[in-house]
Amino acid sequence: MKKQSKKKLMDEWKKAVELRMGNKCIICGKKPVNYHHLVSSFLLDFRYDDGVGVPLCPLHHRFSKTLSPHNGPLGFFYWFFNKFPEKTKYIINKLNKD
Repeated sequence: MKKQSKKKLMDEWKKAVELRMGNKCIICGKKPVNYHHLVSSFLLDFRYDDGVGVPLCPLHHRFSKTLSPHNGPLGFFYWFFNKFPEKTKYIINKLNKD
């Protein structure tokens, strides 16, 4: 797959996540946002699945020690699982299909 087509697919994924989840951080409501894969994008079944994407401000995406999937993953996923149980079920069911 060409780089340009991968970029286009990722742009479409971001737009789909925005339509599903909004364009503000799901934790604090701030803009701008980064779009984060809750399941690694290295897993091809999840790479362009908007059901595993969430919008996060830069603080909550990378830097918060308590609510960041990168810097405070335990706190983030505990918060996420309680806040979005249906999205959590979707991800777990898709992971268990293998």
